Amino acid sequence: MLCPAAGENPDAELEKERIESHVVDPASITTSRRRRRAKTDKIDGEALVRALLAYKRGEPRVCSMVRPPSPQEEDRRRVLRERKALTTERVRHVNRIKGLLFAQGVGDYEPLHRDRRARLEALRPGDGRELPSRLKTQILRELDRLELLLDQIKALEAERDALIATDEAAAPAAMLMKLKGVGSEFGSALWSGCLYRSFGN
Repeated sequence: MLCPAAGENPDAELEKERIESHVVDPASITTSRRRRRAKTDKIDGEALVRALLAYKRGEPRVCSMVRPPSPQEEDRRRVLRERKALTTERVRHVNRIKGLLFAQGVGDYEPLHRDRRARLEALRPGDGRELPSRLKTQILRELDRLELLLDQIKALEAERDALIATDEAAAPAAMLMKLKGVGSEFGSALWSGCLYRSFGN
């Protein structure tokens, strides 16, 4: 069986039935650069079959095969993916709070500081009046959501660090973190996205 890389493991039932399965990196298949070419499923399928035949004949560099991660390896990546999504959401809430205050002439408020609520109570626009009550209530609700995100991010980071410390498969991440300038997030991202594979050199 031949299929392009789709980020998931080939069907395990195929392997049980001894059906050979290959996942091709689509970017590794050479195409003509001289002119624009038609692109249809039929043409792409024929190109994949030609690449597979050449690969099976042992021709070098005709295409690259991808080794999909195992279900366990894919599951370990969820911690990093969820943290990235939560971090993006955190940035949105911070920017929204800053934008609401900037419209009132306040530009020196940091929602990520620990004194964010006390600081909000003391904020005054340029004319010295208090913040409008409904605006203040809206910002407080934004802070509620922001603090929930901060707690979830902290919990995910603790889960990630525990995984690196206890999982034998995470030894490459622990080794990377010994390098100067490589922290938990970058080391675990390299490990889960790249170093889960074995390399010939």
